[in-house]
Amino acid sequence: MSVGVGTGALYSGIGINVGRRGEHAFGYLAAGCGVGYSSDKGWDVPCGAGAGWILTDLLTKTNDRHGLGIYVGPVSTRGSLGDRKEVYGAGLTYVYFFGDGIAKGWNLGITPTVGKKYGDYRAGALINVGYQF
Repeated sequence: MSVGVGTGALYSGIGINVGRRGEHAFGYLAAGCGVGYSSDKGWDVPCGAGAGWILTDLLTKTNDRHGLGIYVGPVSTRGSLGDRKEVYGAGLTYVYFFGDGIAKGWNLGITPTVGKKYGDYRAGALINVGYQF
């Protein structure tokens, strides 16, 4: 069992996660709020729960530091401030674990995301920086 705090897909934005480590895998449930800004749309703060699965033996078998995985969770919002709805989407995660095992210690990575907003698919990214206990 693992608990973590940070930002990015592993934490559904800025948030926390609870996960389970396997031999070369890490599955997690997360809750948090993302923060984004664009000059034409202003602030975007999607909040909610997400989930993901990371495998550490796809890129290299020598250690469990490089992880590739999937994420499903909030990626954006739509609607006005009073009638805001979260946009759920998916992403592909790359994460590097600095600790001595899978999902232990500090991690850093990126998750390109996509979600359907106003009838069109919109791309984004989540920067992963966190700590797994």
